[in-house]
Amino acid sequence: MGRTITPYSRQIASLYEDRFKDFRRGLAKKHQSAFDEIMRIGKRQLVAGVMASNPYSIETVLLSAYVELKSDLEEMKLQIQKLSKTDGSDF
Repeated sequence: MGRTITPYSRQIASLYEDRFKDFRRGLAKKHQSAFDEIMRIGKRQLVAGVMASNPYSIETVLLSAYVELKSDLEEMKLQIQKLSKTDGSDF
């Protein structure tokens, strides 16, 4: 029989509560909130994480966070361009 894979949502919880608990504690307060947000992004991208079926769930969490943050950055760039055109000034 094949090996059972721990559900992705449990893997994320384990990363946050066990594996990286000391790492998080060692971060500065402002970085702790960034770390927490990365873990939340991993949870929000649950379907993609399940589809990845990756035995290294941290990779999936980090890739999910990168994709979401990259999308946010592109949206911000577009907003800046729109504001720049509306304002009439150049950056």
